[in-house]
Amino acid sequence: MPVTSIFIKNLRNIAQARLELSEGINFLVGDNGSGKTTVLEGFDILSTGHSFRSNRKTDLIKLQQDSLLIGATLEQNGSDQKLSVQKERDGKTVVTVNGNSGGGFAEAAALFPVRAFHPDSHLLVQGGSSERRRFLDWGVFHVKPGFVECWNRYRRCLQQRNALLKQRRPQSRPEQWDGQIIEYAAELDESRSEYFHSWRTVVRDFLSELKPGKELIIEYDRGWPADRDLADVLEESYPADREMGATRFGPHRADMHLTWDGQPAKSTASRGQQKVIALVLTLAQVRHFARTHDRESIVLIDDLASELDARHRKWALGELKRLEQQTIVTQTENGLDLSPWSEMKVFHLKQGTVTEIQSVSAKEAESSSEFEEIQQTDRIFRRKCIICGIPIPQTRVLAMPDIKRCAKCQADFERREQPMPPRKTDEDAAGDTERSQQMQEMQPSVAGKSNGE
Repeated sequence: MPVTSIFIKNLRNIAQARLELSEGINFLVGDNGSGKTTVLEGFDILSTGHSFRSNRKTDLIKLQQDSLLIGATLEQNGSDQKLSVQKERDGKTVVTVNGNSGGGFAEAAALFPVRAFHPDSHLLVQGGSSERRRFLDWGVFHVKPGFVECWNRYRRCLQQRNALLKQRRPQSRPEQWDGQIIEYAAELDESRSEYFHSWRTVVRDFLSELKPGKELIIEYDRGWPADRDLADVLEESYPADREMGATRFGPHRADMHLTWDGQPAKSTASRGQQKVIALVLTLAQVRHFARTHDRESIVLIDDLASELDARHRKWALGELKRLEQQTIVTQTENGLDLSPWSEMKVFHLKQGTVTEIQSVSAKEAESSSEFEEIQQTDRIFRRKCIICGIPIPQTRVLAMPDIKRCAKCQADFERREQPMPPRKTDEDAAGDTERSQQMQEMQPSVAGKSNGE
């Protein structure tokens, strides 16, 4: 189900923009602060109601505007599906699917599945349990239609139980809620566990392909001891729960424990390794989704070159190509190999304005009279220094189309090409010394100046 177009209005620095998208990869280029990440936010908000950067409406809505609007057109079985989200400063949010506004974000997320990899994705490893729980529940939601309703019912019962616990009165025991909590907890745990073990198989396949050099072990923690019934745990923990005013055990405490080379990954793996782990987990979800659904998800990747080294970038893009997922990638400097894609679009962003600068189909381009121009554009956006091989900033290449070297190598080249000054002979040196002495004799002395000479 590719997204054929997306419309964004009053989101951060984007006043209004429409992007007609490729089914393959869509490449967003531009300087920092130009609005590239904001476009990705638009996809995330449309699917989940919040952004991977910030969910504060005061941050999302453009200054001096009362609301933002994001809409998209999706192709499904030969027909168009319309989806839109409007957020207002007063807190009101309206989700509309094909003209109807009753389904909310559950319906939007089912129609518009989005996975994002961004600079904060390492928090999937380093962050708290809520990060990993939300990640896991995204996958469960898309394979278990009743999961959201069960989760909402569990949360309502949990809120009632916690309200009684906060009263801290021995006679206000929460047995009336414990029965429902135990029932919903069993269903939630079964759904999560089933999905987790299926998804973890895909993670292992990825690790065998990637060969990270260290062993990654992922274990599911359901939120209470695996060898005990939740009813016994709730009864035993009641005094401590009452003292704390909160329920300490249950599906709301579920987590995934990540072990890297025998130690907790959050404290052992480096920041770069954590990003690679997060990428593996994310792409494993994308692959799992592709295997279990007869449609595509949308993959968002924010500034891939700065997050991963060349080897892992190549692997990630190759995997996305194999999965044939619609992908939107942002980049300040173009250093990505996009050649595997036969369908691709490139958009340039500057101060919130979006301009499509390249739309290429490889088969069509070969027979097109504009093939040479397309080739030249492609060379510009894939330009690398002929000396060191690093990508040259696309803004510099556009300004100087004939440039072949990065700034550092160009400076070294110019220094080498400058003519050397002629070497002085002994006779020249002696002449310089004699002239220097004559100049000193011609200058008035400091004593002479002080005596009024």
